[in-house]
Amino acid sequence: MSSPKPFAQLNPDVASNIQLIFFDVDGTLLDSSGHYSAELQQSLAMLRARGFKLAIASGRPPFACQFLIDELGLIDTGLFYTGGLLYRAANKQSITQHSLALNDARALFAAAQELGLYFELYDDQQFIVDPKHITVPEILAEHSKQLRVQPRQMDIQEVLDLSAEKDVYPSPWLKVLLGEDARQSSLLADLERRFPHLHFAYAKLPAYSNWRFASVIPKAADKHLAFDALLKHYGLTAQNVMAFGDAGSDKVFLRRAGLGVAMGNAAADVQACADVVCPSSDENGVALALGHFFGKPC
Repeated sequence: MSSPKPFAQLNPDVASNIQLIFFDVDGTLLDSSGHYSAELQQSLAMLRARGFKLAIASGRPPFACQFLIDELGLIDTGLFYTGGLLYRAANKQSITQHSLALNDARALFAAAQELGLYFELYDDQQFIVDPKHITVPEILAEHSKQLRVQPRQMDIQEVLDLSAEKDVYPSPWLKVLLGEDARQSSLLADLERRFPHLHFAYAKLPAYSNWRFASVIPKAADKHLAFDALLKHYGLTAQNVMAFGDAGSDKVFLRRAGLGVAMGNAAADVQACADVVCPSSDENGVALALGHFFGKPC
């Protein structure tokens, strides 16, 4: 397919080879208020019963996707932390994990303090905020609501110093989340240039669309390599994969999947990477597309 088309214009047979379906979470499975529809839940249950593999590919950590894994049956091996973690949800097993170097985590925290950026620190079990460094409480409240997980409030400098004293190898820190009000500054782009060996994956928070966020992970957490690892894990080819997404970090999967589906709420450059465009997450786009290609639940 040379350009993305509305899904309704395509013959459902284009999905005849699909065996594995990956879903981004925010702005894809979840609408702008952080919810999914009963129709989506029924569609996924039908596909699961028919033997399709269903998994998550998201910048979120597994612990912030557990409710979706449990409620929607997305139990197959997926990708978390924007490529930093290959994770088998059925038994909570990490398959491949890329950690931030401790020195990078410390330098990013120092930079966030210097520049007044929003900051969250993640390992595989929790995310941490510093009560002395909660620059925008309403952003933290909204993000915690969207993740459905409350942060631990700790002195991050002490946490990082303690990790250094223990000489932890590899580092337990998988991601740093940075944020800024894009109406007032463009510091994240400058910071990205200061850390060329790290990957900055950008995203937005629906309730605060003027804010810009960057998930910072190691460059080794390359999505092309992660996609190849997933294909090898499942014993499939790219033509057997269908991927849904709405953000810049979803572009690799949208391009490489046999059938890439961009959400109607995705930016034009993201939609251009896909084969198909479906309605927005607020319009139940994923469920509508699944119904078109695979039939509706009885």
